[in-house]
Amino acid sequence: MLEVCSTTLPQYVIPEVYSSEQFEKHISDRLEKYKLRSQIANEVFGPMKQVKFIEPKGAFYLSIVLNLDEFDNDYKVELENNDIKELIDNVISKSNRFDKKFCYSLLAKK
Repeated sequence: MLEVCSTTLPQYVIPEVYSSEQFEKHISDRLEKYKLRSQIANEVFGPMKQVKFIEPKGAFYLSIVLNLDEFDNDYKVELENNDIKELIDNVISKSNRFDKKFCYSLLAKK
């Protein structure tokens, strides 16, 4: 316990967690939630030609891949904050990588 390690405590408690009577129900409940969220994401992203939705198979995350061929290279995300807009336009837009510009703009929008 003298180490500074984020996994030390979980390593101590994991046997207790796995042996709990509630563990199997908890896992099945979580899997059902992940499955439902995956279905919702598929309904939202599935029809979009600009992205490829990669359905998770038992994982707690999902991936969306941009289909760059479906975007106009001049595509811009409208930004209300002028400081951020200027940063995106002057710094990030110097990159020739559309995906980088798009992702930073999307983050700035949110």
